[in-house]
Amino acid sequence: MHYNSEAPLELSTPVSELTAPPEASRLREIATRASRLVGRAGLVLALTTAATVATTAEDALISPDVAAAEGLADYPWADAAPVPQPPALDTYTWGYLSKATCDGKSAAYNCSTATLSTPDTTWYYRDQWGYDLRNCTSYVAWRVAATLGKDASGLGTATSWNNNAPAKGWTVDHTPEPGDIAHWEGDDSDPDSDPGHVAFVESVNADGSVKVTEFNKDFDGNPKTENSVRADNYIDVNGTGVGLGGGGGQPQMLLDTSGKVWAKDSIGYGGWTGETPSTEMDIALGDNALQVVLDGAGKVWAKNSIGNGGWTQETAGDITEIAAGANNQHMILDTAGQVWAKSTIGYGGWTKETGTGIVDISAGSINRQMILDSAGRVWSKIGIGLGGWTQETTGGIIDISAGDAGLQMIKDTSGNVWAKKTIGVGGWTQETTGGVDKIAAGNGGLQMILDTAGRVWAKENNIAYGGWTQETDVGAIVIAAG
Repeated sequence: MHYNSEAPLELSTPVSELTAPPEASRLREIATRASRLVGRAGLVLALTTAATVATTAEDALISPDVAAAEGLADYPWADAAPVPQPPALDTYTWGYLSKATCDGKSAAYNCSTATLSTPDTTWYYRDQWGYDLRNCTSYVAWRVAATLGKDASGLGTATSWNNNAPAKGWTVDHTPEPGDIAHWEGDDSDPDSDPGHVAFVESVNADGSVKVTEFNKDFDGNPKTENSVRADNYIDVNGTGVGLGGGGGQPQMLLDTSGKVWAKDSIGYGGWTGETPSTEMDIALGDNALQVVLDGAGKVWAKNSIGNGGWTQETAGDITEIAAGANNQHMILDTAGQVWAKSTIGYGGWTKETGTGIVDISAGSINRQMILDSAGRVWSKIGIGLGGWTQETTGGIIDISAGDAGLQMIKDTSGNVWAKKTIGVGGWTQETTGGVDKIAAGNGGLQMILDTAGRVWAKENNIAYGGWTQETDVGAIVIAAG
């Protein structure tokens, strides 16, 4: 590593203690009462600024590496009955004896008028996109419509979807993303003997395999989830880099209990893409998708994209903390408690900013930096260089995070989260009452918290008590927001 400067840490004059908002004691009282009702549903995160309790769904939640609620249980025609032969031509045709029944299975989608008939019965067996019910094509067409708002009609038998998808403006490649259609080729010249298969990509694993949900994989009309498969092709329905959440949002990262890094760019449950194997110890995320990871050997790696691989090594080791901010600015904390920073991706080139005694670091927009010293005091400044720090608390803080537009978050020894947008004395707003393990501030006013149960919560442009949205079930151990 290439370091420069050896001057000691310089700090400005101390400032006042944190002051709790007037309603804090009342909120704590409500929290105590509500804990008897809410139980493990994330009490502190369910309280609003008006001190009302909003419970969160707990049943059938999935771990943070899963892209979204799987949708299999919501497929409306899962109870379609087997159509006998005749009029069916095969053993994997299902339907209903009236169109009203078929249409009534979904408030949003109808069935086709296509029928199979004998002199005594008429079966309605296709969905509104023209695919046979309980087949892989029907499930994926429904899922694409319900989740992404896209129309998958007219793509033909599963084997031909890769050939017909470009006519809809959808790209076909070999790089999976959450929300893609996984496609397995069959026999285009004889689809009756080998119809191919399609499934919906829920998440991408760190090794490039995918988790999919599907119907009729085994020609039995049943739903199925496969956790690690590779398709022949991936049909990108929603645009490159967009994923399940609609994309266009601020990047987020998390590190799971196995040491794998996951990333996404939307707020909501799931939508994560695997980026590393199980070797990482810490993560940090800045603007322009700047991601920094710290591996188990104390080495720092960085890149500017969401996806598997593509990391550049930046240090040889001996690093204990990392932080990333705007304009590629990132900070590191070495084993001696010294802070270093730079604004380029590559090996070395670090500028020393403090002497020893620092225990935590954070970087935000406009080159804002925060540090936490061993006495629990928070200091902040703008710009890379030695010294120039302004003290913001007198002690009692154990975690810090800086975002854009001056956003700063801190967590005190009681697990309470506080936030503000100014450098200097006081001005902190309390946002939770206990129960928080880690915090992360990002661009666009994005705030993330990790509760003590390992669940991730987020909100945007809302420095206030409560207002959090749950994003994962238990299993996360580190979070970062960019």
